[in-house]
Amino acid sequence: WIAANWIGRFLVFDTSTNNFIKNISIPNWNPKTTFGSMMWDLKFDKNGDLWFTDEQSSSVWKYLIKQNKFERYISPTNSSYPLSLTFDSNGLVWFTNVFGKKLGILNPEEVKNNITTGIREIDLGKRINFETMGPSSMSFSPNNKSKTNTLLERNSSSSNVTVNFDDTEE
Repeated sequence: WIAANWIGRFLVFDTSTNNFIKNISIPNWNPKTTFGSMMWDLKFDKNGDLWFTDEQSSSVWKYLIKQNKFERYISPTNSSYPLSLTFDSNGLVWFTNVFGKKLGILNPEEVKNNITTGIREIDLGKRINFETMGPSSMSFSPNNKSKTNTLLERNSSSSNVTVNFDDTEE
């Protein structure tokens, strides 16, 4: 799978035939600039559906492959610039915001297409003193004794900061 960011398409390449087998257009892709929006991260979930971030629309998208259907979930913080995403063991989708200084948590069971329902945020600006969140990446180390997860944040100076938080806190 290749993300053709600037034109809002996915290209699917078959390595067994060395041919492109699909050219999938993302609906309502927002090319605000010459280069359009950017997908900074894309991952497949356990059901085989493709999730990706869209910085210009402050959204996380899901492409349901079997149904050939796109859904877009909007971050509650305007102009937040979603960048990196990951899945936890409970099926939640976690994503970082470059400009929002917030960590988004998306519940696939609660989200609604084209609105913010089913997404909550943790304001990291109140927990960590930093100037920027970008570029960011994250991974989780589950703690079996509590509901605490660990966020591994890589800031612009490439140093690692570990932040523990209770994921039930608003």
